[in-house]
Amino acid sequence: MKKFATILFLFSALSLCSLILIIAQGCCKEKCHDISNPECENYDPCNGKIPVKAFMKIGVVNSYMFVNGVESTFNEDSIFCAPVDDKGSLFWEPHRQYLGFKCMTPGAKTKWKLGSEIITDSLFARIFLSNKGIMGKYTVSLMIEKEPSLHCFPLDDGKDTLEKTFTFLPNVELPIMGVYKVLFEGDKDSSVVEIRPWAFQEGSFGQKNFKIATTQSNGTVALINFRNMKDTFTNLGLVCTYTGHNIQFGDDALYNTPSKGSIKLNHGILTAEYWSDHQLKNIPYRKYKFKGRKIQ
Repeated sequence: MKKFATILFLFSALSLCSLILIIAQGCCKEKCHDISNPECENYDPCNGKIPVKAFMKIGVVNSYMFVNGVESTFNEDSIFCAPVDDKGSLFWEPHRQYLGFKCMTPGAKTKWKLGSEIITDSLFARIFLSNKGIMGKYTVSLMIEKEPSLHCFPLDDGKDTLEKTFTFLPNVELPIMGVYKVLFEGDKDSSVVEIRPWAFQEGSFGQKNFKIATTQSNGTVALINFRNMKDTFTNLGLVCTYTGHNIQFGDDALYNTPSKGSIKLNHGILTAEYWSDHQLKNIPYRKYKFKGRKIQ
């Protein structure tokens, strides 16, 4: 009887040890599936790394937000609003907008080619003006050099070149201009909003003396019914930037305009999220959000 008890005890002990070993081995095996973990046997030091490659972004930056080469806002796109002509530009104060170019490869030595100009800064901006007009497509090239990871990519020479094309269109032809059927967050029924260029009425230059433009104008963007009250925003403040597909505006709003938010057009779908009040109707500062499709 004692002999049987001893055997049973040994069997139980061995079973417990085996179970512990199985659990421990399972934990170790699971841990070592993570190739990004240096403590695992299957750790790959090249995981997630890529050869030296040039990346850039192009976007509108406002003169008030682009000081001493410091990027505060960057409205990225490939289509931008062209100046009206040499007499009245969409890039005049207080809505002076620069086209910014930024290298997105950290730690790289950069060399840009923009027209006949060579630039070596990683971030720079230019104003495009010409009395001959600037409609059409333009190309910018970025050449970079960076110390390659030869352990992972022994054939990498540490150099790469990227070329991108961007386009200038009249404001009336920007893709974001048009009529949209949208649903405001919290509403049951859809509404119609519009984004249009606007111009000063002839002989009038006050903020409220405007008309919707049917041809290219030196006004900016008009947002119609963006509070679902049949009203129109004609001044989005000094920190507004807009491109062919995006509108961004910051905190420095004037009059009864939106004070902070963004509007984006993507494959015919418009999304908007912004904060606003209405001084004239005593409506408190609140958040507006909607999504909808372009109907014309």
